[in-house]
Amino acid sequence: YAKEFKISIPWTALEKEPTRIELRGVHLVCVPLLTTTATQTFGAGTNLDPRCTFRTRAKRSALARFERNFLSGRIDGEGSSKKEL
Repeated sequence: YAKEFKISIPWTALEKEPTRIELRGVHLVCVPLLTTTATQTFGAGTNLDPRCTFRTRAKRSALARFERNFLSGRIDGEGSSKKEL
């Protein structure tokens, strides 16, 4: 969800001015992993946010999600055998 969503449409100059869409406080933005976007790089270039491609980031996110589910026992027949009573 977003805390604020704002669209600015320049009705008097549609051909000259861009339409602006602003999202503030977004928790998740989905970008289709197309061949044109998969090789684009982004990130701050730090240890916490390394600069990498969308494809690499998507693979890392999927692996991290699988590891969390595996270790918390959310996958049937997988993960730790410890059950909470």
